[in-house]
Amino acid sequence: MLMKKDITIKQILLKDLDYEKAADLIREAFKGLLDIGINSPTAQITAKELIKRNFDYCFCVYVFSDELIGIALLKDKGKKLYLDICAVKKDYQGHGIAKQIFALVDNIAKENKYECVYLDTMEPAISNIKLYEYLGYQKTNFLLFNTNYFSIVLCKYFNKNKLRNIFLFFKFNLKKFLYKKVIYRSPKEITKFGFLLKKIKKNVFKN
Repeated sequence: MLMKKDITIKQILLKDLDYEKAADLIREAFKGLLDIGINSPTAQITAKELIKRNFDYCFCVYVFSDELIGIALLKDKGKKLYLDICAVKKDYQGHGIAKQIFALVDNIAKENKYECVYLDTMEPAISNIKLYEYLGYQKTNFLLFNTNYFSIVLCKYFNKNKLRNIFLFFKFNLKKFLYKKVIYRSPKEITKFGFLLKKIKKNVFKN
């Protein structure tokens, strides 16, 4: 039985990351997406592609001090911190490891004065979305990632703002409705709608 003391999570420098092992772990963790027909680039990522992404922060999870079983890779996006990849080996999922990773991500975001942390995931990944919402993330955007699936963006702000949350709720649901009901007939209207939302947010709402 896996014990908490057997797990070590630490932040490491990107230059010290074994990209080959990291890529193997990520592909294994995301393989299930390919099995259900979701053509996720992350599920096919290589070490070279990981290096090219130029991450700014990295957390690694080890079991028994040496085996890499989880990873989180993040990017600095100005006032926001982007959680680009978070993966845990299938055999170790369900042990609360992801929650521990997210707690560390929150800490580093607050320490470095980021307004929020955001991530994206595929619409069919219902269990992942439920986990993110449980951890305080809110659905903020609905996008067509490619012709294969829709992508949902979730964000966790560290300052409370009810007006912002209401705006993001309506923005998400309107975009979801329009993408699913209108986009294939009139993509220009979706673009116009997106610009309108940005204008409203800029002129009326504050982060």
